[in-house]
Amino acid sequence: MSPNLQARLDGELDRFARDLVREAFGIARSITPRRSGKARRAWRLEGRGKNTEAVNQVPYIERLDQGSSRQAPQGILKPTVRRLRGQTRRITR
Repeated sequence: MSPNLQARLDGELDRFARDLVREAFGIARSITPRRSGKARRAWRLEGRGKNTEAVNQVPYIERLDQGSSRQAPQGILKPTVRRLRGQTRRITR
């Protein structure tokens, strides 16, 4: 593969990864229970390109992800991934 083509491919993959993380961030944030709103507000995007991560530092986020809230009995991660998979399937058809 030519260096120019490889650079373009790398750039496109970086953009795709960033967009995917941003979409997951939005979904996870919307699914996060909001009794006080603290956990929902705690979502942050960190990093750049392929290294972008959606993070939440509240100490009880793992309990919420395990379904401890009536507002999100299925947790946060699994429903987020399910919705992302559905969206990517529609895009790739």
